Amino acid sequence: MASAVRSARLYGLLLLADVRSRMQYRANYILLMITILPTQLLTLAFVWMLVQRFGRINGWGFWELAFLNGLIRVPQGIGYVFRSVMFVENYILAGTLDKFLLRPRDVLCQTIAERCNFASFFGEAVPGLAILAASAHQLRLAFGALDVLYLAAALAGGTMIYLGLMVAQGAACFFTLRGSALRTFMLTTQEYTSYPLTIYHPLLQLLLTFVLPFAFINFYPAHHFFRPGPAPFAPWLAYLTPALGAAVMYGAWRLWRAGLARYQGAGS
Repeated sequence: MASAVRSARLYGLLLLADVRSRMQYRANYILLMITILPTQLLTLAFVWMLVQRFGRINGWGFWELAFLNGLIRVPQGIGYVFRSVMFVENYILAGTLDKFLLRPRDVLCQTIAERCNFASFFGEAVPGLAILAASAHQLRLAFGALDVLYLAAALAGGTMIYLGLMVAQGAACFFTLRGSALRTFMLTTQEYTSYPLTIYHPLLQLLLTFVLPFAFINFYPAHHFFRPGPAPFAPWLAYLTPALGAAVMYGAWRLWRAGLARYQGAGS
């Protein structure tokens, strides 16, 4: 327990040091956060135009789709803070991973804290929360205490799923040395979560539910609050997001440990 507390404290200090180093160029850092916002607005604008042109998408109107978008943006914004773990190949090929091994602290935590991107938190996660609040207001969702608790658990579980997939993709670099193909596949697949799972082919529904479970981050939790149509597979899947998030994180950690044990260093 004491070791875990010390590790958490060290991790916090590493994050603080990273923020301080970035704030040496404060104007550039603030500009980076601001430039992320138009992407969110453009995505919503495109969804709005799509609904205006074709009407409801398989029973989902603009504000339901906006709610869906907000649910994925929050975990994504938090996950991208630690996006350095997705580029482990750079550390392996350059031999800089060895410096983490020489320190008496967890290599994964050091890798995650090496270069944090807090701009994505303020540019994606915070606007994502605002989109959720605006959508819930427009849809007149009656949030009871259990609904608030469920939403918080779904966001936490979704964040763990997203982080777990990022760590797993980074851990795969220990086996493949190159992670760009898997990284591109994962990020491209994630784009399908902007729209309801029910509009896709059953094979893609299987992929987004049981292989790369992005659907548990936003579609199934959204389906808990409004049900424009039947959910694929089973409606009770909406309640598995927190447990699945913990399972994905644990599996990713095990994969990381296996990959790190295989790592032999940069050599001479």
